[in-house]
Amino acid sequence: MRSIKVAWAVVFCTLATFIFSGQASFAADAKAATNPRAVIQATVMELNQQLGQLKQGQALAGESLEQIINSSLLPKADLGFMLKQILGPEWRGITPKKQQELLVAFKARLVTTYSAILKNYNNQRIKVFPLRGGLAANTNKRDGMDTVNIKTMIFGGGQPLDVTFSMVKTTNGWKVFDVIASGVSVVQSFSSQFRPFVKQNGVDSLIEALKKPVSRS
Repeated sequence: MRSIKVAWAVVFCTLATFIFSGQASFAADAKAATNPRAVIQATVMELNQQLGQLKQGQALAGESLEQIINSSLLPKADLGFMLKQILGPEWRGITPKKQQELLVAFKARLVTTYSAILKNYNNQRIKVFPLRGGLAANTNKRDGMDTVNIKTMIFGGGQPLDVTFSMVKTTNGWKVFDVIASGVSVVQSFSSQFRPFVKQNGVDSLIEALKKPVSRS
């Protein structure tokens, strides 16, 4: 189903999504951190391997899925930079302490949400396209940071899905901060919800809202 493929792609974003410790099983992981395309390739390889081993004819367990997200997906993304893009000027008005609280709450919500989505995993395949003209020719500046877009295509039932991973260069290598699937940006989607909410209710209310339990159907 196309909606499931979109959701599965978004999981890579989170790509969380954010600067945490962790090592990929990809043999060239250290080198991959300096090459954004290789980061995506390594993550795909590791995730497919882990999910395939976990499934093996059984329903995917929520607890095990959360472990995979924390160990394989979250280290490949920069949640702080992502939240900065989501909240825009509202982010600058939040104290560092509250930014950290929001980061923790957002990460926890993402883990819970995407562990449910990953239950629909069914051996989807992803093709990662090379950067035409090389990395330097495709690098742009965003908030003073080097960024690049990595284009991919996901296969697995129905029409192939075009997915673009937006990545930022950090001191720990290239990290994902946005995913655009079928023209829909994760950052823009969250931004349309979070910005007006924070403006009207404040960041504390957003933190509390993110902490509320969600359905794990």
